[in-house]
Amino acid sequence: MNGAIWTLMYDIDETNRDDYLDWFHNVHIPEKLSREGYEWAGHYQALTPASTRGTSPFSAAPARVFFSTPARRS
Repeated sequence: MNGAIWTLMYDIDETNRDDYLDWFHNVHIPEKLSREGYEWAGHYQALTPASTRGTSPFSAAPARVFFSTPARRS
C-alpha cells in the first residue's frame, strides 16, 4: 500500500469546543502537515449545531508516517 488514511472521531464537550477547535485548526493540523509524508487533512462536524461529534481524516504516503516520531527541532 502506498498511502493510508488515519481518521480521528470524537465527541467534544460544548464548554471546551471553541478552545479545542482553535488548537486543532491552528496547531495540530499545521503541525501534522509540516511533517514529511503527510498529504492532506480535513475536519468535519456533524450537521446539527447541537451535535458534539466530529471527524478528522489525515492522508499520508507511506502509511508508516502515522507511526513515526517527528524530528526534534533545535
